[in-house]
Amino acid sequence: MQIYTLRGARRLQLTGQMALQPTPSVQGQVCLPDAVQTVLSGSEREAENFATTIPFESFVAAEAPFILDFAPLPPGVLSTPAAEAAEVATITFQPDAAEGASYILIHEIQTPEGAIYDLTLPKPRPEGALLADHKAGMLYFPIQRLVSGQRLPNPAGPGVLGKINEEGKLPESGTLKHIFQIAKAPIEQTLVQTIAAAEGPGRVLPVNADQTLGKALEGNEAWRSRFAEDKEYRVLLFLHGFGSNAKNSLPRAWLKTFGAHYDALLAYNYPTISKFPNHNAADLLAQIPEELRLKVDIIAHSGGGLVARSLVELQQPYPKFKVQKVLTCGTPHGGTSLADQERWERLVSLGLTAASWLAATMGAGVIATFSPKMLELILRAAGQLIFDLPGLQALAPKSEFLRELNAPSDPSIAQRVTYAAITSTFNALNLPQRNFGEALASLLVQIFMESPNDLIVPTESMSQIDGGNSPLLGKRVYQTDTNHFGYFDKPETINFASTFLLG
Repeated sequence: MQIYTLRGARRLQLTGQMALQPTPSVQGQVCLPDAVQTVLSGSEREAENFATTIPFESFVAAEAPFILDFAPLPPGVLSTPAAEAAEVATITFQPDAAEGASYILIHEIQTPEGAIYDLTLPKPRPEGALLADHKAGMLYFPIQRLVSGQRLPNPAGPGVLGKINEEGKLPESGTLKHIFQIAKAPIEQTLVQTIAAAEGPGRVLPVNADQTLGKALEGNEAWRSRFAEDKEYRVLLFLHGFGSNAKNSLPRAWLKTFGAHYDALLAYNYPTISKFPNHNAADLLAQIPEELRLKVDIIAHSGGGLVARSLVELQQPYPKFKVQKVLTCGTPHGGTSLADQERWERLVSLGLTAASWLAATMGAGVIATFSPKMLELILRAAGQLIFDLPGLQALAPKSEFLRELNAPSDPSIAQRVTYAAITSTFNALNLPQRNFGEALASLLVQIFMESPNDLIVPTESMSQIDGGNSPLLGKRVYQTDTNHFGYFDKPETINFASTFLLG
């Protein structure tokens, strides 16, 4: 076990391939194990002091993990949120070009409230970096200060978050453990096809009385066994959000409250990364037999709202599927900066961090909205410079899809369909868990430039239907203070949904 002391901006050569370059204001210690260990998945935890808990399958360790014990920055340095997100160090890594791999830096902060993640792809050579230190193919990973430590308990003494003892542990309660590791995944030429296969095709699932999902309605006979041809049915359809599925995000409390007012409850499980929302809408309509008569209300979470709007605004109306009311919750009608290519790593970081936080604060049984497997595939795509993923392209604020969707709608649509939207302004700094509050606020500064948001979608975007002046939406907007994963958990949102859909 090796322990280094950070002094000013002195460069530390940690291994033959990896070096750490701190900024002058950073002080602390670095603890480095004697050998590389595989610690990414949590399945191999032989080195408890360094083991991380990222549920990735294809990334493996490229270098030994190390602990960085930050001392707080001088007073005034962290006076603004932007300063908290500032770069405090750079890790350089010289890969083996023959390996054919993409690389990421995993920064995990272990806290009593769960783990905080900042996953970083390599950046171009920093401006002002010494040419003598630069080699062909060198990778540069910036380290952002996600948690300042300025307001945290300090049992280890003045000015230090927690001293590393002889075993490389941080045993004191309340301390933060910053673990870093460079990981690699093999280049996969068929990654786009892998993503499509992982998501699978779109399927419509019946929702049972106990809010479980039944067998998919595949083929005309399956539909006819559930819906008679000579009857009109009132149906409530749920559309899940980006990177998720119907099972993980089904609004069970809502369905239990007012689902009995409908003849049938359905959920559409569809690919959110490999297909555009309007293509998912077309696929849904193609599955329904022409002779059925369904009057449909829709509850849509996040990107599911764009599928719902595509059904109404970009598809021809059909007697078999008459949409009457659409309620969107945290939908990026005007897009989200997380979908911009240079921010995909932040999407993954926020998704993993939010899942960790929810599991720690609400119990280990909580279901994360984002699928870790989908987040890993997005990160791998970004690492391979693969950006032709339709579902993500559609969510970018200036996408061609959103331009078409938000063009002025046919006025006749507003005579037969009504929209409502639940939006949110969530302040991470108000969380009782200070570590998470600071980390989430710091990540969001890097994404949204401090504009109000729910962690994933800017608040303003959630009501920007047809540019924000749509007769489809009108004044039917309810604002809450939940995060992106909590829209279905609050009594007031249930009441608003019930009033809108059943009123």
